Amino acid sequence: MTVVSLQVRQLEGSSLLDFISVSDDSILSRGASPGVTALRNSWVIAGFKQPHTGKTILARHCRVKFCSLKLRISAIASGATCHQSAAGFPLLADRSSMLRSSSRFPAADRSSPSLARRRLLASLAGAGATALLGHRATAQQPLKGVLGYGSVGYTWAVPYIAEAAGYFKQQNIELSTSSFESGRDAMQALLSSSADFSASTDTPLVFAALSGLRPVAVANYSRYSRDMKIAVRSDGAVDPNTPASLKGRRIATRIGTSGQYLVARYLELAGLNASDVTIVDLAPNNMATALTRGDIDGFCWSSQTVAVAQRQSGGKVAEMTFDGIERYFQSHQLLLTTESVIEKKPELVQATLRALFAAEERITTDRDWPQLIAERIKTPAADIAQATSTFTFKIGFDQRFIDDLVSQAEWAITAGLTKPPKGDLRTLLRSLVVEGPTKVLRPDRVTLT
Repeated sequence: MTVVSLQVRQLEGSSLLDFISVSDDSILSRGASPGVTALRNSWVIAGFKQPHTGKTILARHCRVKFCSLKLRISAIASGATCHQSAAGFPLLADRSSMLRSSSRFPAADRSSPSLARRRLLASLAGAGATALLGHRATAQQPLKGVLGYGSVGYTWAVPYIAEAAGYFKQQNIELSTSSFESGRDAMQALLSSSADFSASTDTPLVFAALSGLRPVAVANYSRYSRDMKIAVRSDGAVDPNTPASLKGRRIATRIGTSGQYLVARYLELAGLNASDVTIVDLAPNNMATALTRGDIDGFCWSSQTVAVAQRQSGGKVAEMTFDGIERYFQSHQLLLTTESVIEKKPELVQATLRALFAAEERITTDRDWPQLIAERIKTPAADIAQATSTFTFKIGFDQRFIDDLVSQAEWAITAGLTKPPKGDLRTLLRSLVVEGPTKVLRPDRVTLT
């Protein structure tokens, strides 16, 4: 994948285009974000600063054309057309260099993690007081926010229900959303200031922390151990009832996501080492086809992707046994934001948490809740209910969450995927958990030590 980052100036005015990321293999899932048109297999996500307000807006409808040495972009953001030209500006190729460069991301608090957390909690005090006064936000003007989802699926059931049932609107939040291929890509939009929040699993958070970045978790709203699956061909050499039969096979997943972490933990369950399999970094929407063609021996991704593979193969796909997986793997679904958003938009953060709590209550009390999101994720409500039957929908932070973050970080370091931090690992990861908004609303849901 090639990702470039650049800065350009508006043809009229002095507004800066903060961030553009262009991918040659679809950062956004095709069709996941209506109105986004890809030319020459390229997508663009852009964040614009309005000259009159200074606010960053996510350009949700973008068109990319490559004309000789110029990258010309026509973007529609909030109903206004902006014409940009990148002629004469350098391109910074390679996703990893973009991630490492802090100049393209919101400034992080460089003081100690504990001091940074105290400052963030202090900034939430006013919003917390407002939260206790009433269910609905009291601001006359709407609280505008942008949320990036890591793919499209029932994994994000809680914020999806908050949208579908109108809970964000009840909190006076004017929410714009976009769907990305993975939580890692959604987090990149967050760190580039193109979004205020991202819905992601815990793995991208860990990798970001070990890269010196500081996304922060303000909500841990659901957990599962069995939704991610490892699928193989039922007529292949792998025995789905024997985990150790994966030895020597090519397994596809997305590098730097919970899929890769699950493969590592599953190999541990099987008594195998990371070197016993070959990991193939593959976009989720290509996994089913690759397995059907025989390009790979298996893949690790969501139940929805496995269902697609079943249909494409004519039922010749089997799931590896997951007996005992709970001891080795638990994925946490998070609402991530940045320290900058918490400091500058505490009312938006607190109102968003209230909407998520309302969605949690709807899920736990209304058995028909899947009907609210079935059309959005193109999955029958009965299938959603079945797939999420092993989920735990409960907003909160406990010690298991911190332990799971540490375990993932230790795995990534041991596997040579990243370097260890300079300071204490647990202290670093704990500093990226901002439990204040949850604690204001439900003190009993925070049991961190």
